[in-house]
Amino acid sequence: MRKLIIMLGILVAANVLVAQDTQVDERVKNKKEEIKARLELTDEQAEQLKALREKYKPELKSIREDDTKSRSEKLRAVADLIDQKDADLQGILSQNQIAELSIIRNEMKVRRQERRERMRERMKQRRSRKK
Repeated sequence: MRKLIIMLGILVAANVLVAQDTQVDERVKNKKEEIKARLELTDEQAEQLKALREKYKPELKSIREDDTKSRSEKLRAVADLIDQKDADLQGILSQNQIAELSIIRNEMKVRRQERRERMRERMKQRRSRKK
């Protein structure tokens, strides 16, 4: 009986994790579609951007997984990779699309900062409750 309850608990937890992954995948897909619409990408441009992401994905992964580098070294390496990717974007996007992409990136940066600030505030509140 105990094993059955444990297995049931594991199944429920697995379903929750799968549902969360599905929600994340759906959000990423929606975000990509929103960006595609805002940039007014052609189908050809969308394919070129997808290929560009795939080109840089292994390099980005290796930087993140490299335990020999410090956090600041990793950040610098990622920044360099982004600069390379941005140079490649020049051949795919028009100047207007590049300008709009810059606006989108700034908006995303602001949202990330706001989320971090909310998280810090929640952590402060939790710490103050424990005292």
